Amino acid sequence: MIYLIGGAPRVGKSLFAAQLVSAKPMPSFSLDYLYSLSQITKIEEFKGANILEKGRLFYPTLKELLIDVNRRSEDCVIEGEVILPEFIPELSEKYTIKSCFLGLSETNLETILRHGGYFNWP
Repeated sequence: MIYLIGGAPRVGKSLFAAQLVSAKPMPSFSLDYLYSLSQITKIEEFKGANILEKGRLFYPTLKELLIDVNRRSEDCVIEGEVILPEFIPELSEKYTIKSCFLGLSETNLETILRHGGYFNWP
């Protein structure tokens, strides 16, 4: 299972990821630290972008990360503001995913449910 935690900055994504790892030990990644290592060529433009633009720019890197994570571990937590609800359906076709979005102010519950579905968290 891959647990994806997205949302606005400073809303508790890292804390929630830590709680999941505490409940079930597994690898955990914070995407905030991966920007400079990513396939984004204009990092300065990326830093000034809004959450939705960042998520769309970072998506190719997220897909590559999931390929590697899926090879190495059965379960994993990945958190970061660049995870967007609109990508969950495509990712769910390849991986077993549970996702949630915390404080994502540029969307609404209807959008999250349309793109992410209903999930039962432990």
